[in-house]
Amino acid sequence: MGMLIITKGQNKNAAYKLGHRVLTIGRGTANLIQILDPGVSRRHASIWWDGQSYMIRDLESSNGVFVNNNKVNEARLHIGDTIRIGNVVFKLAEDMANVEDQVLKARNADRTVVSRTTMMINYDPNSPPTGNSSVVDIDKAARSRDAALLRDTNRFSAMALRESDRQIDLMTETLNYALRTVDADRCMAFMLTGPRSLKLVAAVFSREVPSNQHKIQPVKHVLTQALKTLAPVRGRSEGAIFAAAAVPLKVGKRTIGILYADCMALNPRIFIDQDIDILNLVAPAVVSAIQGKT
Repeated sequence: MGMLIITKGQNKNAAYKLGHRVLTIGRGTANLIQILDPGVSRRHASIWWDGQSYMIRDLESSNGVFVNNNKVNEARLHIGDTIRIGNVVFKLAEDMANVEDQVLKARNADRTVVSRTTMMINYDPNSPPTGNSSVVDIDKAARSRDAALLRDTNRFSAMALRESDRQIDLMTETLNYALRTVDADRCMAFMLTGPRSLKLVAAVFSREVPSNQHKIQPVKHVLTQALKTLAPVRGRSEGAIFAAAAVPLKVGKRTIGILYADCMALNPRIFIDQDIDILNLVAPAVVSAIQGKT
């Protein structure tokens, strides 16, 4: 197995053992390797073992990923390779048993929670969506290279359903998990109350979101497209919200609501296919929570 050693920049000489787990590197608290460098995006890169060697992928960061000084979108890594992310340089080395692993356990981010509030959003199912939205093939979930993370999400859903018997708020637990895992700023569950209306059932917010932005209207065309196509959607926006994603909440073939997440312009990042996979995988727990509240 291998490990990453920082050779230049913040936390120089720190070692991160890779193992077979999936690690993300970035500025946000949800990353197992958190780098507080201005040149690093909130979620910058992902590293995983594909059965033969380690792979690295740029998660559509602002400043890119460089392997041996070459900019890459995705690359296979070899022992001795250097990886530059922002102003920090890592070296991939052989694992050494006497080196302390600096990979931190997933942190339970402190979140501000607002639940059981009501916000009516009218949408026109006949109007075409605007902006850059695209429907994502949810069959990709089964083929995702970050399979370990997806398995972890399934374990969470099963755990949350068991814990609901102990009076734990399943909705809040599920939304907080989705918020942290996809590194969003806001995560909301909506219930369909009529052919043109959605009711906000619960919402959670990152601490980085000012309170005056909690009630900013979600991106209308993302909600509309998710309801029209009955498929997951992600899109870019303008103004206070930078990007948004939504997946339908279904009971059998019937759509009962929408699970929605967005990132504010203050912390710009876009949602990738893996984020849609995660939202789709936690959706059944949200449905269970909605049914328990009604």
